[in-house]
Amino acid sequence: MLSPHFAAALVAVDLDDDVPDDERRSDFPVTYERDLVTSAANSLIGRVHPVVETKTRTQN
Repeated sequence: MLSPHFAAALVAVDLDDDVPDDERRSDFPVTYERDLVTSAANSLIGRVHPVVETKTRTQN
C-alpha cells in the first residue's frame, strides 16, 4: 500500500534453496520504508501489461 501518508509492503523473498520447486522456502518480511515500498511498487507496475481492445471499423 502506497499513499501520501503511509507506505507498507509484504514481500516474498526466495531463500535460494537448491530443491525442487514444490519444496522451496520463502521468507515474507513486512516493510514500512517508503523507498523500499516505492521500489517494489514500481517493479510490479513494470510487469503489468495492459489489455488493449481494438475495434475494427468496416468501411463501405
